[in-house]
Amino acid sequence: MIAPHTAGQLPEGRAGQALALAVLGAGLLMLWLGIGAPLATWYAERADGLAQQRQLVAHMRELAATLPDLTHQAGQTRGLASGAASGETDALVAARLQQRLTQLAAAAGTGIATAEALPPEQAGGIERIRLRLTLQAPLPALLKLLGAIETDTPPLLIDDLEVTTGESHDNDWPPLQARLSVITLRAGTGTGAAP
Repeated sequence: MIAPHTAGQLPEGRAGQALALAVLGAGLLMLWLGIGAPLATWYAERADGLAQQRQLVAHMRELAATLPDLTHQAGQTRGLASGAASGETDALVAARLQQRLTQLAAAAGTGIATAEALPPEQAGGIERIRLRLTLQAPLPALLKLLGAIETDTPPLLIDDLEVTTGESHDNDWPPLQARLSVITLRAGTGTGAAP
């Protein structure tokens, strides 16, 4: 039989063991909440941070490995962008561009109605030599010409493309009126006009 306890005495027997286990559990819970859980959270955050740093280092190593190829490509791009000898004037480069575009138009089955040299633009050490073209062609010929311009070497760029349609007199493609700017790039000479 369990003896009744008086005030100030701790229970004995099973009741005392249960109370001791409850106090021990509460103490361990408080230690976990006060020390263990924050340490576990801090450890998990540090582990995530280290994993991200490892991924960043691996990515930076991959990028560093591509540097020689990128340097080589940049050298080739500079060679293509030069598009002209350093002593050539903007007008001579524009005339060569017009001649090349005339050849491309003839190969596409059309012709250039007008070609106007626009003032060159300087941007980031690259000079843009521009021609404004107008032409009339059926859709297949126009598409063939645009494809030839975009795949030509040295690279040419198309800008400000405007296409309007005319009236068709038979069942063929209606003639299209096209206005566009074609741009070639070369290393900046400092002599071109600013945009």
